[in-house]
Amino acid sequence: MNPLHVYPIPSSITSGYSNPVNLKKELHPSFEIRALESTPFCKAHASSKSVTENLYEIIWIRKGSGKFRIDMQAQEIHDHNVVLLSPGQHYNFQPFGILEGYSICFSEDFLCLTGREACDLFHSAKQTGRNIFPAIQLDNNLQGDIDMIVQNMIKECSNCFKSRSEVLQGLLKILMIYLSRKIDTHPATTLSGSSKELLKKFVLLVDQNFIRKKMVNDYASDLFVSPNYLNEVVKKQTGFTASYHIQKRVVLEAKRLALNPEINMKAIAFQLGYDDVAHFSKFFKSCNGISFTDFRKKINTMQD
Repeated sequence: MNPLHVYPIPSSITSGYSNPVNLKKELHPSFEIRALESTPFCKAHASSKSVTENLYEIIWIRKGSGKFRIDMQAQEIHDHNVVLLSPGQHYNFQPFGILEGYSICFSEDFLCLTGREACDLFHSAKQTGRNIFPAIQLDNNLQGDIDMIVQNMIKECSNCFKSRSEVLQGLLKILMIYLSRKIDTHPATTLSGSSKELLKKFVLLVDQNFIRKKMVNDYASDLFVSPNYLNEVVKKQTGFTASYHIQKRVVLEAKRLALNPEINMKAIAFQLGYDDVAHFSKFFKSCNGISFTDFRKKINTMQD
């Protein structure tokens, strides 16, 4: 199967892939679909990369298996699994033999144009207390439906049809709706529609502002609710307080930055909004039970 590509993605993004086929040039938005045989996943050795900023990826493994390590969390995937990756995640994948399937990659703007259902499925994975990346198991019926969607995507990418982007957005939306039916994006608690909406807005705000805003009061003010009410809603839905979510997002970014050996702790602390390195060090250890220096040694051992 040949790699297929529609709409230009910057070379800094595609440099890790082999020989993309460029079709009709469009500036915006970005969308790409490839057979896994044409991606680094099928190398005999483990491949490691960082998901490029503002790109999302759906990896559908029809046949084969392997082990993902994403943001220091490990999970094995097998036949008929779909993995969702979000921007900024560092991942390493070790295939256990030959893989068959597809990688679908698209920009933030392209995802938003597909509608709310698609956005919600990706952003729900950011809620802490669960896997940082969902691996969705497909049954035979759903696999047939998704195969039909993927083949239609390939057809659109292979031809210069009118309104091609709109068709691809519609196909991606349908795909995400099908996937959302196979993953429990919310715990079994009963919340009103307004409370669920508040939680979604909070999760997105934290993801966008955790460097500048680290207090629950900041987010409560942005959402026009009291801090106590925000905590009540967040804890009832996720099992964790609002402050826990904020802290965990800061820690996650610190761990991602720690993977780069060229950035020292002082620079990482500054990037995360800490002027005092000692304060950052104390915060990191209190959240992880391990110092930042020891954590870095640990991940270096894991990567060897």
